[in-house]
Amino acid sequence: MLAARRAVTALLAPALAAVLILAGAGPASARVDRTGVYSLSYSSDLVYASTACDCFYTLDYAGWRDLGFPAARRASSDFVKYPWSPSIYAVTYFGPDRDDWMWEKIEYDEWTRAGKPAPRIAGWIEGSYYYRLELNSDIFVLAPDGTRHRLTPQEWAAAGYPAPEVRRNEGLVKLSWSGDILMLTDVAAGQGYKLSYGDWRDLSFPTPMSVTRISGDRVFRYASSPDIYYQGAGITVKLTGAQWAAMGYPSPQVI
Repeated sequence: MLAARRAVTALLAPALAAVLILAGAGPASARVDRTGVYSLSYSSDLVYASTACDCFYTLDYAGWRDLGFPAARRASSDFVKYPWSPSIYAVTYFGPDRDDWMWEKIEYDEWTRAGKPAPRIAGWIEGSYYYRLELNSDIFVLAPDGTRHRLTPQEWAAAGYPAPEVRRNEGLVKLSWSGDILMLTDVAAGQGYKLSYGDWRDLSFPTPMSVTRISGDRVFRYASSPDIYYQGAGITVKLTGAQWAAMGYPSPQVI
């Protein structure tokens, strides 16, 4: 388990939500005592917490020996998860402030070691990244386990209304004449790719901006054929008469 230090958490704090909302209150006052060696219900690791350095970290054997092999007290840990992800996180409290909470994503054997406690639903988990695409209003969260989710207004409130990073020059668009949804990774250059239904579902069905054309696209036909094609953001579509009409009958480039 990686050592967790207050200083590191403080550096990350501006990018995180302001509160943790669980199905219950935060750490109780009985969890405030931080000085000493602690054991964890889900791991064989020992953690040393000290008010002298205002820190806590994983203790190796040499460090435990240097302290005189003090008996470890059981730390208080909660087990939480996001409702849209199967991952379970242990949050251990060494004080009342968020900087005093140690987080770790746990594996199945660690959850089993802890007695398979039912995880509570969290509104915010440390390490979550909130963002939106410049062309769209939907707010997404990228969880520490790599899962992405479009937040509902209620979920954004539960996270503490974190200000999302705006990813400039990116966006989701839907071609109005075909229904294709494109993820534009470079709006100005028209670069991107088509989302499958599964891709769109995995993003919790965000609302794309409806457009007829995108930057850098083209309508063309081959000199040997009357068929007209559309090409843009990695897709090539043979246009029907109705689709060409819906685009406003753009003159095709002859190649």
